[in-house]
Amino acid sequence: MNPFPILLISHDYSFENGVFFEIPKFCKTNFNHKCKAHYDEIQNNQGFKVCPYGFTSYVYDTNGAKTISTCLNVKGISDSKQLNKIEKSTENYPQFSKIQIENITRNYVLLLGSYLVEKNKNIENNDKIKKAVFQHNVITVTLHELRKLNQQIKLQSEVLQSEVAKITCKGEQCKKYDYVDRAFNIFSTSQLISTRLNAYDFIVNPSLTEAHKKKTVVVFKKFQKAIHCLKLSAEQKQIKIELHGSSVYELSSFKIFELLPFMLFENALKYSPVNNDIVCVFFRDHTIEIRNLGPKPSEKNINVLFDQGKRSDVVSKIEGSGLGLYLSKLICEKHEINISLSIGENIQLIDGVEYADFIVTLKLKT
Repeated sequence: MNPFPILLISHDYSFENGVFFEIPKFCKTNFNHKCKAHYDEIQNNQGFKVCPYGFTSYVYDTNGAKTISTCLNVKGISDSKQLNKIEKSTENYPQFSKIQIENITRNYVLLLGSYLVEKNKNIENNDKIKKAVFQHNVITVTLHELRKLNQQIKLQSEVLQSEVAKITCKGEQCKKYDYVDRAFNIFSTSQLISTRLNAYDFIVNPSLTEAHKKKTVVVFKKFQKAIHCLKLSAEQKQIKIELHGSSVYELSSFKIFELLPFMLFENALKYSPVNNDIVCVFFRDHTIEIRNLGPKPSEKNINVLFDQGKRSDVVSKIEGSGLGLYLSKLICEKHEINISLSIGENIQLIDGVEYADFIVTLKLKT
């Protein structure tokens, strides 16, 4: 469950894949005495160190023991010239900043420590058992979501490289906006990985989230960013996420607020049929409405969709965790936002299943 690949010296210098990335093929096939000497040298230290082939290793403490995250591409630390040579003959390896690596690792250590404490307790009453199981399930499900985000990073990176490779014209402005747009997608998605980790803290230990200072954000821009980030996922289903209206409404928010529009749009994408657009409207009264075509839940069922682990009784064949709307409501409550669900009158029958307009309404504090 380590976020990045690790090297296990005690297990005959064996590698273990990380949650986000697998060990590069190059490292698997070219591990030699130089690599062993590198890990022997750094195993008792702490911090970042470049390996003989340009990758970065990061040594940190995990519950009193040293852990070596390795095969990292860290901006300003890794040897970019060596990695560029490797990437031409093997796979692309996404780049992170030093701060991103440290923040992701820090959150992982905190979550692992919290989980191990709960696991090792001799819990005898049902309430404590349910809490420990819930926390474990949240970690498992969210790590799955992180893998999906990372897949978007890889996909966007591949598209960017492909588009740049096709450029034959000369001049500074040539195809500039095409590949800048893709680059922004990559940046936005990597930022959302950190946001997801903040969501861990919010669920497992809400007081940790509140310990951070609030920051004033323009809500409309956060929705724009989420749409931009999910552009390729939407294109794969031939769906457009349309944004209507505009707003300069500013909200004093915690870091986890950025997760809200992403989760709502991702939920809409998941349940929308192919070639059915999603519409988000910002109204002048500071109301936001997200509307998509989805399997029609019963009136009884719609009232429990905000509950932990609850899903509509008609979506059993679609992969899901029942956490998206639950987390969305928690985030809204922390920011004094009223969130509600409703079903529109547009009813369609698709493959024998009733579909209807699924409407999420957010009312910002005025």
